[in-house]
Amino acid sequence: MRADGWTLRTWILAAIAGLSVLVLLLALAGMGARLPTSAPEDPAPLPSTASLPSADIGLQSREAYAAIAQRPLFSDNRQPQPFFIEGQGPAEGGGAFNFVLTSVLLAGQTRLAILQPPEGGSSVRFKLGESAEAYPDWRLVTLSARSATFEGPEGVRTLDLRVFDGKGGERATQLQQFQGNGENASAQQAERRQPAANAPQQAPVPALSGQTANTRPPQPPANTPTPGAPANNAPTPSDEQVQAIRARIQQRRAELRREQQSSGNGQ
Repeated sequence: MRADGWTLRTWILAAIAGLSVLVLLLALAGMGARLPTSAPEDPAPLPSTASLPSADIGLQSREAYAAIAQRPLFSDNRQPQPFFIEGQGPAEGGGAFNFVLTSVLLAGQTRLAILQPPEGGSSVRFKLGESAEAYPDWRLVTLSARSATFEGPEGVRTLDLRVFDGKGGERATQLQQFQGNGENASAQQAERRQPAANAPQQAPVPALSGQTANTRPPQPPANTPTPGAPANNAPTPSDEQVQAIRARIQQRRAELRREQQSSGNGQ
């Protein structure tokens, strides 16, 4: 193979092969055989460490920790801040058990009392024998239809069910209109019953000879209203409508008279 026909790829492969052969020859010749196998030892000794005090110090007196209370670490200005332990703050002291029994629920196994502050606000629910989340120190001991007994830090307290005293609230719905319609209906019904009661009773028809078995009882009039039937609440026409109807009737009668007179004169 002539060298003139070699490509770039062929030249690169040839160079790599030549370098590999050169490294192999140097390794066989003893390249790297004279390097030291271990470093020489340092004759100078290392400095000794200082002796540390024992870690078991123990608790000191209270005066040794006074600076921690005088300059608190977790305070922004490193000054003591007032704080209250849970159950001894002003909120607990002022939050007296001042409620009104508004509702009592006695349904199956459910025994529930609902309380509300006298001035209004959110309601608090107590189950029989349990405490409320907002007032864990108070517990519902007994519950009846109109009272509830609670036990807490202030002792035993019984609350009666609040009764509406008639002050405030909305007025009852007026039923005068409905009552008036009922009176009109009852009056119309009584008027319809009265003609039926005053109507003469029909005398029984004597049975003819040979017609004893096929004789049927007299039938009541079809238009007689049945007692107890609901009255028809038809609207009553006003006086103006009655006058207009009368005027139309009189006008029609006058027209009929004129037609009769004209027909008589023509004959």
